[in-house]
Amino acid sequence: MAKTKPSPPDRMVNSGPQSPDQMVKDLPLITLIREAQRRADQVRPLLERQPSEPAPGSLDCRVAVATLVAQGLDTAAKHNIDRFVIAADMGRLMGTGNISKNRLDKIAAPSQEGFDLKAHEVAAYTLATKDDRLIRYLAGKCGLHVVTDEEMALVELGRLTQANSEVQRTQAQLLEAITRAAK
Repeated sequence: MAKTKPSPPDRMVNSGPQSPDQMVKDLPLITLIREAQRRADQVRPLLERQPSEPAPGSLDCRVAVATLVAQGLDTAAKHNIDRFVIAADMGRLMGTGNISKNRLDKIAAPSQEGFDLKAHEVAAYTLATKDDRLIRYLAGKCGLHVVTDEEMALVELGRLTQANSEVQRTQAQLLEAITRAAK
């Protein structure tokens, strides 16, 4: 009668040797995810944008803001939303009562100095007109991007796809290492 070696307690006992594929499948998923995260953390600094220093005067965008506001108001008018309604909606959203249509007209006129939108007015304008061109422009001046809820779903899908690719790459490397070690 032949003696058999007892199997180590940390290994599963089965009827035959495990294939490298099965060994990788039996690794805890958390181990694979942690390895993928570690690798992503090593690569992330290479992918992150390093903002350049803005040139003096590059944020003087009063004329561009006035033009974008005018375009947004014109687009709203094409959808039968008049400036009185937009001004009233902005005031309601800010909790300050109506802002005047006259002030909104002056904000939209590049020739009118001293009629700039405040930050909370930009948010109210964006919601009242349903036009995000102004806020996208301003974010772009800061090296940022505005992402809508719909676009965020795509960003999340891309992030998950990248994480999945990292897990698959790690699995392949582990499988290769196990195959080499088994030889």
